[in-house]
Amino acid sequence: MEGCLGSGRAVYRRPPGPVVVPQRRGYPAPMAGSVPILEFAHPVFLPGRNTTVRRGTRWHGVPFARLRLGDGGLTPPVSLHTEVRVFRELDAHALRFEHDPACRTPEGLLAVLRIHYPGFGEDDAVTLCHFDL
Repeated sequence: MEGCLGSGRAVYRRPPGPVVVPQRRGYPAPMAGSVPILEFAHPVFLPGRNTTVRRGTRWHGVPFARLRLGDGGLTPPVSLHTEVRVFRELDAHALRFEHDPACRTPEGLLAVLRIHYPGFGEDDAVTLCHFDL
């Protein structure tokens, strides 16, 4: 019985051809070969793991991004690992790799997010984007 394991569970086989990713609301459809760019108001980074926090879920599930550096240049694509949280649930441990030193505590991050996102509240969803440099 092709397509089933011995336990009777179905085996999913991806059809041949390119994978089509549907457009996500609030996020532009990717063009062939395009990689989104993460912009930074304060582009300072830690060696190794870094985190940036963005309002909403636009960046959730984005597998790669290029980073805009302080000199205006772009990094090669870096792998992103994302997670969505409610801001109120964040603690200093979750922010320990935040690229901006001013944002490594919930209080500091809240102050910065309110500058960049007027009306930002502690019950808003945020996406933590983790990447390595």
